[in-house]
Amino acid sequence: MIEDLREGPTKDRVAADICIVGAGAAGLMLAVTLARRGASVVVLESGGSQIDVETQDFNRGEIVGHPHHGTEEGRARAIGGTTTLWGGQLVPLRPIDFEKRPGIDHSGWPIGRADLTPYYEDVLREVGLGRSEWRDEIVWQRIGAEPPALGSQLEPYLSRWCPEPNFARHFGRDLQTLWSLRIIAHATVIQIETQEHQVVELVAADLRGHRVRVTANVFVLCVGTIETVRVLLQTGHTAPWAGLDTIGRYFQDHPVVAIGTVVPRDRSRLHDWFDNIYLSGFKYQPRFHIRTEVQNREHLPGAGGLLMFHSHRLSDLNQLRIAGRALLARRPVSAIRNFTASPGAVDAGIRLAWRTLGRHRSYNPDDLGITLQAQLEQIPRSESRITLSDQRDRMGLRRARVDWRVGERELETAAVFAELCREGFRESGVADVVLDSAIERRDPSAFSRFSDQLHHMGTARMSTSPDTGVVDPDLRVFNTQNLYLCSGAVFPTSGYANPTHTILALALRLADRLSGQNACG
Repeated sequence: MIEDLREGPTKDRVAADICIVGAGAAGLMLAVTLARRGASVVVLESGGSQIDVETQDFNRGEIVGHPHHGTEEGRARAIGGTTTLWGGQLVPLRPIDFEKRPGIDHSGWPIGRADLTPYYEDVLREVGLGRSEWRDEIVWQRIGAEPPALGSQLEPYLSRWCPEPNFARHFGRDLQTLWSLRIIAHATVIQIETQEHQVVELVAADLRGHRVRVTANVFVLCVGTIETVRVLLQTGHTAPWAGLDTIGRYFQDHPVVAIGTVVPRDRSRLHDWFDNIYLSGFKYQPRFHIRTEVQNREHLPGAGGLLMFHSHRLSDLNQLRIAGRALLARRPVSAIRNFTASPGAVDAGIRLAWRTLGRHRSYNPDDLGITLQAQLEQIPRSESRITLSDQRDRMGLRRARVDWRVGERELETAAVFAELCREGFRESGVADVVLDSAIERRDPSAFSRFSDQLHHMGTARMSTSPDTGVVDPDLRVFNTQNLYLCSGAVFPTSGYANPTHTILALALRLADRLSGQNACG
């Protein structure tokens, strides 16, 4: 059941087994899983069924470090959260990302990859990828192609994409029919009531002054990395977690930067290696990263690469995508209008159909060139952090103050990865890579082109001790008996891979923990 606090609360007080704050990827996955198991679950979501300007304004923050666009652009207050914005790409972390690594300060998770492996697989089933191919080599075999061969230091892999990236739609039937699941929209948490070492009540409100109080056995914040800090710090010095010095520290994102230009020697084979794959209704994207043994030998952070194809036909292809979405939405008139709006759409459509239907590949013209983009692991730094600004939003809550630090280690990682790519592509014989001169020289001027990837992590890191973290390996906040966090905030280190697959795996693992602790009734 979904209700909107703006229409006035049906009750001033609500009780449940579990109260989840945030109806994004983690919140919906956790809520639906627990409700299916019989727990009564209340979800408080700051936004509504659609993104609106008034609610999005709560995301506005004070940027004092390296420019960080994702503070506003990468966050959506709505049922579905950021899944209403993303493309649905899933990439798991690798075993090395969980390990204590020489030369990588503050590395090492208190859990290992083996602890999450079964949950990574469960995530694929839950998001509609159960019938997809989970082994990369099988995908390549089925399309009759060879995976990229980029030498001994780079390893190719395939990312997987959710058939329905918007979790509000994906879980739509569950949200409407699960009798024990209740979502309250436009309910922004403005107060957390605690007694001794427990949360006893949350107070949520909308911009019209309506309020609702929620009591529960267990409370879980699934509000993302930046908002987690903002919620925890608003409570002041009396909360059980107030003495945890690491709250807000070690803020990480994935710096992304173009590190070179790819000059094809064998254009056909290059596209066979790197064009997206469409097989049995599922999308796979060819990418590559530094091999684990190279990272260990050279004490390197992680880095992954992606080819970006540029063409004057991009507008034609965008028109095709718009027409395709209209057709899927059963709006044929709109589909035809968009298909014929661009003079080149018909020709592009024919080429796209031949490539996709005949070869199971995307159509990526590259007449304007090919760039090589790197996505980098960031070294955790205590001084890279989220705090509270003196500025306040319309609820009277202090806004986030974002101090994202990117330094010489990230520039060195980009440069080393660029050199490995140049060597790997040269060995392959399919292309040469002309490195960006500033990256190759390790010139600090390159920092101006380092952008965030909207992947927020850290700030409430998982640890075995309250001296070095905010949550324990079960995601429970230290010094607090019934408050849990589930988002990228709990990542001790970030790897280089998109974080959502790991966040969802942690949500399913937390569901098992809460079920086992009889929190479900």
